[in-house]
Amino acid sequence: MSDNTQEAQVSTKINAKQQSRINQKEMADESGEESSQGKKPLPFIHNNSNVFVGIQVLQLGCAVGDRGASFIADGLRRNSTLRSLSLANCEISPVGLADIFQALSGNRYLKHLCVKGNHYDPSNCDSLAEMLVCNNTLTDLDLGSCDLRGLSKKVIHALCINNTLTSLKLARNGLGNADMSALSQVFSHPSQLSKLTKLDLSFNFIFPESLSVLASSLQRIRPRKLDELKLTQSRPCPAFHQVLLSLHSVVQNVIVEYLDPATLLADFVSQM
Repeated sequence: MSDNTQEAQVSTKINAKQQSRINQKEMADESGEESSQGKKPLPFIHNNSNVFVGIQVLQLGCAVGDRGASFIADGLRRNSTLRSLSLANCEISPVGLADIFQALSGNRYLKHLCVKGNHYDPSNCDSLAEMLVCNNTLTDLDLGSCDLRGLSKKVIHALCINNTLTSLKLARNGLGNADMSALSQVFSHPSQLSKLTKLDLSFNFIFPESLSVLASSLQRIRPRKLDELKLTQSRPCPAFHQVLLSLHSVVQNVIVEYLDPATLLADFVSQM
């Protein structure tokens, strides 16, 4: 057999192998396409397709503003997994916080809410009171540094009948003796529904007279006892020491921070 004939046969075999591989690849591709066309994408199955599922704890510390608060409120109306929400110092106005509170009025899942460092006016908006009346899940509420300047009658009444909240933080809100006296009603209310055990009143302007009202309210309903009470005083004095003695009988842990008058004045100015 001539060299030319051998080369032609070798070339034919190589071409045949290459063609076979190409044909096999095309068949595999066609089979893959048919297979992929025959399969539907895996669906996301949930009892309610409008409910976002997944996040349990959400902490934000950026300038969310009222627009962001509105989006968060919309999510809270549909969400069923979020258990803790922190929006500390997010530059939210009373309008934005009202959206959050209104959304939580019907929420049955969130347990911890922190909105400290934002702004809310309970005298011009009832959304906080409505949330406290309607919500039966929230256990911890932090309203520190929200510029409350007082507690409305509706808020006090809501706290009296709320039976799930156990921790309430009201630090740095410019609260005074009248607010302390009003808050004492929560513990002496005939219904005795309130489950509050931790109360933070630090950096407010509360004097021994109003604290004695709180002590009297707690003493009326034994064996009712607070687990923790946080206070701030300018300096020790006989009247305050006497109130502390009465508080210790109804409060397991009284935490008092003593500050010099200059520090208290600076804090007062910052809250103006």
